[in-house]
Parts: sequence; C-alpha cells; structure tokens
Amino acid sequence: MTTSNFLKISLLVIFLSFGLSAIADIPDSVLLNEVKIIERIKQKKKQAGVKYQKIDTLVLNTLAHRSLSEVLAENTPIFIKTYGRGSMASASFRGTAPSHTKVLWNDIEINNPMLGMVDFSLIPTWFMDDVSLSYGAASVKNSGGALGGSVELNNKPDWNKELKFHTLSSVGSYNTYDQFLAGNYSNSKISSRTKLFYSRSDNDFEFYNKDIISSVDLATGEKSHPKQKQKNAEYEKYGVLQELYYRAAEKDLVSLKIWNQKSDRSLPMLSSDEKENQTELDQSSGLNNYNKQYDVSLRAVANWKHYADGFKYGFNIGFIHTDLDYFLDVRLQGKESDKQIDSKSNVDSYFAKAEVSGNITKKTKFDFFAEYQKHTVDTKERIKKIGYDEERSEQSLLGSFEHEWLPGLTQTFMLRLPMIELDADPLIWASGLQYQYGKKNVLNAQLNVTRNYHRPSLNDLYFQPGGNPNLKTEKGYTGEIDLGYAFIQPHFQLKFDGSYYRSDIDDWILWLYTFKGYWEPVNVKNVEVEGMEFKIELSGDFANDFSYKIVTNYAITKSINNGNPRSWADESLGKQLPYIPEKSSNVLANISWKKSFVTYQYSYYSERYTTSSNTKETARDYLYPYYMSNVILGQRFKLSKKIKGCLQFKVENLFDEEYRSILQRPMPGRNYTVLLDFKF
Repeated sequence: MTTSNFLKISLLVIFLSFGLSAIADIPDSVLLNEVKIIERIKQKKKQAGVKYQKIDTLVLNTLAHRSLSEVLAENTPIFIKTYGRGSMASASFRGTAPSHTKVLWNDIEINNPMLGMVDFSLIPTWFMDDVSLSYGAASVKNSGGALGGSVELNNKPDWNKELKFHTLSSVGSYNTYDQFLAGNYSNSKISSRTKLFYSRSDNDFEFYNKDIISSVDLATGEKSHPKQKQKNAEYEKYGVLQELYYRAAEKDLVSLKIWNQKSDRSLPMLSSDEKENQTELDQSSGLNNYNKQYDVSLRAVANWKHYADGFKYGFNIGFIHTDLDYFLDVRLQGKESDKQIDSKSNVDSYFAKAEVSGNITKKTKFDFFAEYQKHTVDTKERIKKIGYDEERSEQSLLGSFEHEWLPGLTQTFMLRLPMIELDADPLIWASGLQYQYGKKNVLNAQLNVTRNYHRPSLNDLYFQPGGNPNLKTEKGYTGEIDLGYAFIQPHFQLKFDGSYYRSDIDDWILWLYTFKGYWEPVNVKNVEVEGMEFKIELSGDFANDFSYKIVTNYAITKSINNGNPRSWADESLGKQLPYIPEKSSNVLANISWKKSFVTYQYSYYSERYTTSSNTKETARDYLYPYYMSNVILGQRFKLSKKIKGCLQFKVENLFDEEYRSILQRPMPGRNYTVLLDFKF
C-alpha cells in the first residue's frame, strides 16, 4: 500500500466521521476517583475462577503518548523483548514464547499469521480505551493457542451528547516529536470518535559501545570503548482510528471501527559491527549497511449487539490487511548501492463471529459462539527469488458455563473445538473454581486448570529457507492457584494478589541455527514453565487535597528445557530458555496534591541468557540485569470553564543506566520529554 493510498484511506475515514471525539475529561481529583472506582468493585470478572487484569485508566491516561509495549513492560509482569527504541517489541507471557500471546482488538485477533505474534511497538496506547490481560486458562474464552495468555484491546462509545476535543503534544530528546488529536460528537442515537497520531524521531542517542575495543592500556590491561552515536535508527509513525456507534433501537447497538496506520523505520546494525559503528573520523570511508522496514496495516471491524431480557446476541465481521516491506542496502564508497535483501509480504485476514450469552437460571450463566478466520499470505524475497504463497482457514466453536454452587462459590467450565480447514484439533478445555468471602473487605481464592494447543505459524511451516512442514502442534497443561485480598476503608485501600502457576508443554517450537547456514524451527520434547506472581496496591487520600497510589508487581519465572539432546554436546537440557528473565518487578508510585502530581516508575529484570546452554564464558552469552527509573512531574490547570490542560515533564532512565533487551542492541541513556495536554 503506497503512502498516497494510505492518506486517501485516512481522509475517507475522517470524512465518514460525524464529528471528532475526546477522551473523557479527567477531573481534578482523578487519582481519588480512580481508587474508588477500581477498588470498590467486588472482584468483578468476565469469568469466575480465572485470572484477569485490567490496566488502570490512570496509567493509560498518563502514558497515552507511549507505545503499548512500554505500558505493558512498566506496569505488568509481562516481559517485553524490544530490539531497540522504536524497533520491534514482542511479549513473553509467563515464560512462554511471543507466539503464545494472543492479542485481540475489539474481539478480532490481530496476531500476524506469518509470525504468529504482534509487534507491540506499533500499537499506540492513545488509540485504546481499555487494555486487559487474560492469564492462562482465562485466555481460552478469547482464543485458542494462547499458552501464556492474551491481551485484549477495546474501544468504547462516549455518549456525553456534546462535541469535545483532546490534543496532546510532546517534544523529547533525539529530535522526538509526537502529536495526538482526538474528538467526539454524540447525541442520543449516534456517537462518532476520531483519533489521530503522528510520531517521529531521529533516535540518534550516544552510547558507549562495549562490543568494540578502541584501545588497550598495555601496562594495566584496561580496555577502552568508543563513544558512538546511533545511526540509521530514525522512525516515523502515523495513523487514524475512526469509531462509529449507532443505537438502532433501545436494545440494539451497531458499531464500526477502522484503524489505519503506517510506520517507516530504519533499523540500525548491531553494535558489534565495526564497519557500521566506525568513529567519526573513519565514517567517510568503508561501507555502510542500511536497513529499512515499512509496515502498513488496515484493520476494520463491524459489530451488532442485541440486548434482550436475560440474553445478549452479537455478530462480528472483521478484515485486516498488512503490508510489510524490508530491505538491506549495502552502500560502498564511490559506488552505487547494492541491495542484498528486498522482501515484501502481503497478508489478508477475514473474520466472522456469532455469539449468544445469557442466564439459564439465576445461578447459571452460559456463553456460546462460533467463529471463522481465513488468512492469505504472499511473501517474496526478490533478490534470491524465494518465498511462499499460502492460505489457511480456521474455525472454532466454544461453549462456556458458569454456575454458583453456594454463596461465594462459583465454577466455570469452557470447552473449545478448534479446526483447521474443518479438520478438528483435539478439544481445548479449561475449568476454574472461585470462592469469595466478604462484601467490603473481600477474600478471593481460585483454582484453575486448562488443556491447550498451539498450531505452528505459517513462517514456522513454510519460511524459505528454514521452514519445517513436519512440525507438530504444541500442546500443554497449565494449572494455577490464585489468592487475593482487598481491604477497603473510606480513605485507605489495600489489595494483594498472589499466584502460583505451572505449565508442561510438549513439542515446544524453537528456532535453532543449523550447519546449513540458516535458522530452522524444531520441536523440543518438553518445556516446563513454573512461576509465581505477586501484586500489591496501596492507595488513599487525605481531605481530598492529597492522594497517593502505589502498585507493585513481582514475578519469578522458570522456563526449563526438558527435551531430548540434539547431539552429544548439547548442554541446553535443564536450562532456562534464552531471553526469559527468572525475576522481574515494577513499581508505580503516584502522589497528587491539589493540581500537582509526581509519578515514579521503576522496572527491574534479572540477567537473561542469550544461549540455550546458559553459559557465561563471554560477555555475549548473557545480558546483565538492569534497573530502570522514570519520573513524571505534572501540573494541571484551567484556562476557562471548558478548557483544561496539563503540563508534564518526564525524565526516562533517571539514573542513566546501561541496559539491553536484545544482545548488541543499544538503548538510550537519560532522556527527557515535555508534554502539553489540552481538553476542551
């Protein structure tokens, strides 16, 4: 899809709008209100007996200018593996692979069928009204194959019956500029909302390159490393989201949502590439490698819901088109560039889903749906003239039942029948038991178990070179115990949640480098995933002028390879899978006084191995732990009765830590952002 076509579609979407939309105004006592709304709900769940987590709207509003990858990394136990600032970011849910995390946008799955995963760096938080996580067994309700869990992104109508606008502008280090605009118009029948964003950055931060030695002191043996500026790392992203809602009748709601987006990213070479990372004096000579990636996506979903007495009916249809272009250009001094890789992929996906839910009795609820997906993939590498052209259709039936046996004791049972080309896979099932005690101060205990399956992605099967059409379907059991307690007083709230989980997954798919000179996926006999998660929330207020909120997440995760040795020298058995940290934590602390506030965010990851043998013989065998601190200072103000604003100053990587998420991919040091927010 060309840039001109992208702009035409974006303009068409905007002109379809009945008006622009805005995120609901945040009152001056936003922190206090958020605490009351969230903590006083009695453990309201989509399904009893399984674990869900909803991202606080305070977080979504504060980090609206950031990508979803950053929001999840700083506020959940999910491990986000990022290839650099502005580059691809994938999610590892409870020690599983990125393809084991399913992502749904307004009830349609947006995982790329080629890769089986989602690039979270391309999802703007600005576009989302609601972000929820479904852990383990809870994900069966949303999708099959989510061995770790699922992320649900949703948009909601605003029926405030007025025209509203919201604009957000930010300027940051490395010539980074972000502009966001939203607006909403609604009456008793129609609600229309439009959101737009534009982001760009030179992304040319300086770093000490410890993968290159510039000199060695012969007397002491001390090594010196050059200070370099990251090159060829600029990015530009922009998009539009249009939402239309129509109340066709008192009990009928029809909606249409269209999300069109494009990104243009230059991908820097590895920091170990000495020719690419020359000193300033030597950059005029030698060769330069230039990587580029273009991502264009068009997503659309239409939905009809009918609310009857005790029942709800719904029907969804959706479409996703994705273009992904990547090339590697080798530029020699005094010579024309030599293109080494020129890859182009086109993906079309179609979705349909029919659902009915309701109450059989006062104590028994049910949910039944049937869904259909079809994916067509055409990917070609034009230099080597290799690629594949494949399509796959997927069908699924699901029945879900929830019954309250005794006051506070509820059981859930879900059964999903997945099919590929109408060829049935084994049944996916999940069952959960939940007990709640108390009305104001709530004790919540739950236990669940699930049997799940995950089919190989199309790249796993057909990628050239390396695809393995003989791969088996991944399958595994997962069990979880969760205990939570909420202590609520008028000006003080404390909530604790702790989970223990274990998964045994057979035929885990792992890409390994082979003697053939390329990577190839294989099935590992068994991987055991075991871990614990803890979350503590503390919040309160004093005389409505001062409020505070502290949220802490801590996770311990072990993903152990228990497969058969691939050779006599295979040292990977019994070892942690690469790039999965055993320990991680994050803290969000927010203090608000009248119209001023300060937010501190802290993240920690333990060391991660880069090899399956978990050796530490060289600095390239592991990534050292890092500790990340961010600070936000904010001041709310009013220009008039209808115009409200907020000025924020943000410092990221406060203590100038050196850290990596991927080997030989540098990350920026201390950097700054100024943000101005207006609602009117």
